[in-house]
Amino acid sequence: MLIKTKNRLYACFLFLAISVSATWGQTVIQARNDIKTLCSKRFYGRGYIFTGNQKAAKFLANVWEKSGLTPFKGQFLHPLPTPAICRVDRKPKVTLNGTKLKAGTDYLIYPASGSGTGNTSQNFVKVHFQKAPYLPSEISYQSHQCLIYLEKNLTASLSFDRLPIPVIQLKRDTFLTTDELAYSVSTTLIRERNEVYNVCGYLKGKDTTSWLIIAAHYDHLGGYPGGTYFPGASDNASGMALLMAVLRTLTQKAAPPPCNVLFLAFTGEEVGLWGSAHFVKENERLLPSIQCLLNLDICSTGDEGITVVNATIFKEEFDRLNKINKEENLLPKVIVRGKAPISDHHYFTEAGVPSLYLYTQSKSTHYYHDVRDQPKTISLSHFEALHRLIIRFVTE
Repeated sequence: MLIKTKNRLYACFLFLAISVSATWGQTVIQARNDIKTLCSKRFYGRGYIFTGNQKAAKFLANVWEKSGLTPFKGQFLHPLPTPAICRVDRKPKVTLNGTKLKAGTDYLIYPASGSGTGNTSQNFVKVHFQKAPYLPSEISYQSHQCLIYLEKNLTASLSFDRLPIPVIQLKRDTFLTTDELAYSVSTTLIRERNEVYNVCGYLKGKDTTSWLIIAAHYDHLGGYPGGTYFPGASDNASGMALLMAVLRTLTQKAAPPPCNVLFLAFTGEEVGLWGSAHFVKENERLLPSIQCLLNLDICSTGDEGITVVNATIFKEEFDRLNKINKEENLLPKVIVRGKAPISDHHYFTEAGVPSLYLYTQSKSTHYYHDVRDQPKTISLSHFEALHRLIIRFVTE
């Protein structure tokens, strides 16, 4: 009889272990599908070209609706004004000693580049960059026809400015003074003609007077006409996939969470956090009732654990998060970091809202603002552990 009882207990334990493992596996499979979708050519880098940003927002609003969230203030899509952004408006052409270079891989157009056609046999200046992401002020643009910006790795970004001459980014070891570079670059400083959106929806909690926010930015860098775009798998399709995993888990639970949980997908992070800045400005009355905001930005490969920004400022919230991680042995490390205005938690922090920014750490190669930041280059190591950590933080 004792042997039969032990066998039954073992069978029950094995069934539960298999069930949990299958659930965890499904979470990661769904996350990979979400990342592939957000990185697809349909959304063209989720930037301000070919309406990629708007298409991504409407895709997410559909997910919010199908998951059963309540529209925030009566709607999922919240439009906001956009600043003028410099963007490449025609397919760029660059050749080095007669060989055609590939955009994104061999060169980039500097984010504030002007327009122009020519070659380096004309008057130009070559600039070496170490860490500074800006051009030195002493350069006289009027006396040059082109700037060659040399850097160790090609790193893309966006700009509100536009220079009077073209600026081309090359790898530092690619270009010599004796080389001939021919170029044709066309850019425009233009305000987005179509509306852009923050995507907002919430799950009602037991206490409907207080809120907890799960946030991530869905925008990225877009691309250039001609097929070159920046997928943004790690930054930040991974954070959006984690947000959606938490969303699906919470909406499928029978019991409501302790308080309202607001899911915020921000646009405008890559051009100065203006999506989150706009939300904070437009919802000042809501801010005192927010218990905590968790910002998820770059959650792709966590074999070295996570870093938590604002851990030294909002110690009570961080200690609770860290305690859960230790109890369940979820992530190998939780690294403490202080205040840093580097993502969408920033304006909430400045407004006094307890805000923690979580991002993963890894020894593996990490592509940042790079055409190689693709779904196949991220492992989603410890993704489920981070998902579990957030679920417990929200529901306890």
